[in-house]
This record gives sequence, C-alpha cells and structure tokens, in this order.
Amino acid sequence: MTTPWFITRGAVLTWDDITTYDWVALAAAAGLTTLSVHTDALTSERGAAFLDECRQAGLAIERQQHALSRLLPRELFDKDPAMFRLTEDGERSPDSNCCASSAAGLDVIAANAVGELDDPGTTTGRYYFWPDDGGLRCHCRECAGLSHTDQALLVENRIVRAMREVRPDAQVSHLAYQSTMPAPERVRPEPGVFLEFAPFFRTWEVPLSRRDAHGPGWDRDVPGRDSRRAARRDDRRIAHGDYLDHLDANLACFGAETAQVLEYWLDVSLFSDWTLPAVELPWADGVLRDDLDTYGSRGIRHVTAFAAYMNGAYFAAHPSTEPVRAYGAALLDWRRP
Repeated sequence: MTTPWFITRGAVLTWDDITTYDWVALAAAAGLTTLSVHTDALTSERGAAFLDECRQAGLAIERQQHALSRLLPRELFDKDPAMFRLTEDGERSPDSNCCASSAAGLDVIAANAVGELDDPGTTTGRYYFWPDDGGLRCHCRECAGLSHTDQALLVENRIVRAMREVRPDAQVSHLAYQSTMPAPERVRPEPGVFLEFAPFFRTWEVPLSRRDAHGPGWDRDVPGRDSRRAARRDDRRIAHGDYLDHLDANLACFGAETAQVLEYWLDVSLFSDWTLPAVELPWADGVLRDDLDTYGSRGIRHVTAFAAYMNGAYFAAHPSTEPVRAYGAALLDWRRP
C-alpha cells in the first residue's frame, strides 16, 4: 500500500466538540491521524478518558493554543514590568505577549514551556505556543526594529532551545497568522522550529490558487457589516496572491519538510461568525482539493484544519458527516505529481 503523502491529517477541536460528540470514532473513520485540542481541560477525568480513547483508536493528540499569557503569567507584571511589552505610548503593559528582548521574561517563558514537555495532550513531539490572539508587539529600544514575526520567532527560538536540552527531538510551531504572516526579516529559526501557515483572511469560496481573490466582501455570508467576522476582515485586504507569496517566503526560511498548514475548511465557528446556533458548513470539495494541490506541490506534508462548533448540537441540527469524511479522503488520496 502506498504511504499517503500527507503525514499529519488533523482536526482542531474545542472542549465542547469532544465532550458532546464522538469525534474519536469520526476521525478514525475519516482516516485522520491527529486530533488537536484547543483547551486546557485534558487533565480532568473526562479529558483522561478522551486521551485513552484516542490511544486505543491510534490517533495522535496535540494541544494548539494562544499561549504567551499562560507562559508569562500576567501577575508577574508588578514584579518586573520590563518582561512585558512597551506600548507605542512608551508604557509597559501586560495586555498581551511580552518584551521579546527581556532575558528574564524569555527565561520564565522557556521554563514554563519545558514544564509542559510531559503534557498528556501532546503525543507527537510538536508543541504549539502561539502568540496571544491579536496581540501587539513590543516597542522598546531593543525590539523597535523587529517585526511581529521576528519578535515571535525570538520567543520560539528561546523555547525550543530550552526544550531540546531536555528532549532533543522536540519541535515548536511558528504560527504565520495575521500580523506574523510575513516571513522573518532579521531573526532565523533555530533547529526544531517549524512553520505553521494559517491564512485566516482568505476566502474559501474559491481556491487559494486564485491569486486575485481576497477575503473581504462577505455580504452573501455575513449577517451584517457590523458582524465580528466582517470587522476582522475588512481592514485586512490580503489577496490570495499575497498569501502565496508569504507562504513561499516562509518555506524558504523554515523549510517544507516539517511545515504544517492550519486551515479553516471545516471551521463552522468561522462561518457562523462565532455565534450560536451554528450555520451548516458551506462545503466546497473542489476548493479543498485545489488547495491540497497548492500545499502538497510545495512539499508540505502536514495538514490540519479547525473544526470548531462541530459538536453534538451541530450534528443534531446538521447530521451529515460527509464534509469531515471528504476532507479525510482527499488527504488520503492526494499524491504529489
């Protein structure tokens, strides 16, 4: 039997998704390899049972989260404000992320990341400590010339060095997403840092290969122009062509062998404007398959997709699991030309 090109075939879920629907059975039936969990609750009794179910089904587990405020606890601000970012107004703030030039802050972050090496929610050796969602960068004298991407990579490099002192094969994600989408300019990734490409502001009505397409202009799908979904996209006119250029620049820096795609083909929460009750997923199998050509032809072998809000209530209202099965089948079937 030919080995599938895509080594990682995953779905990213919330705690509600995994506790109200049998995602283990669905993932196994769809040929997925990995369930990534967007939650801290895996140490609970229900979480332990979920992990055991995954082990029995042969599914790998990962935990993907915006983590900087966890790794650098905000209550440390009173102790050492210099560990936290300097705003454009010249004030230290614990609102998000950190000062990427603070040795003390990076030491705390790295130590807390090392403490998660034995996290039961990670069985692949790939760790995801994303910057805070929508978080801002530091403007101190040392950080001022560094982009959002460079600052994030400084943090990730410090984490992977510390983790590899304990576990030499540990890998740490660099999330190319929103402000960190451009490739790094002044900082190079340490061994073990892999690219995770998340084109959040694209459209899924046409393939990513349509270079002229872009995300804003969602009148057909968005309930109103004041919706959260519209507001988060109208100021980000990123054409698909720009995304492809960013992808190629990032691959040139990080390499394709370990690179991972984090897509939104199954993300009911996004298409529902993060509002319940959820809408039925607008599935486009042709878009998925064209996108796999885009990613696979560049040498990418790891693919995951958010499937948030695909929970018990969703499947009660929209019983078909065909999009998940079609997603898994497409990943299994794809072969590099």
